[in-house]
Amino acid sequence: MSINYRIVLVLGAVIVFIFVLRKLKKTEMSIANSVFWLLFAAALVVAAVFPSVVFFFSNLLGIESPSNFIFLCVIAFLFIRCFTLTVEVSNLKERLDVLAQEVALRDHERHERYKSKEKSTRR
Repeated sequence: MSINYRIVLVLGAVIVFIFVLRKLKKTEMSIANSVFWLLFAAALVVAAVFPSVVFFFSNLLGIESPSNFIFLCVIAFLFIRCFTLTVEVSNLKERLDVLAQEVALRDHERHERYKSKEKSTRR
């Protein structure tokens, strides 16, 4: 793994780290989501600082280039993250539907009470 590639990995990790900290400071990102990205950045730093680990696992899996192994890992982690976010969005959509139905029922009940109150005051 070339020194330039290792520098790019560290710089990418630093950029991710700074971006996540800024989002946390502005409370635009939850702590649970930030942990994933901070661990992701830490893994990039470990890969850059200890290239022997990357060489070991790429040889173990039969991948010719350590950089291909890093790309494979990054893609795999992002697919996993995408899947978990899809599940989370599905759950939130279901909760939103339930909440919208509850609000509609309350509004309907309030409207019906108002109408019955109005009828009783007219008599």
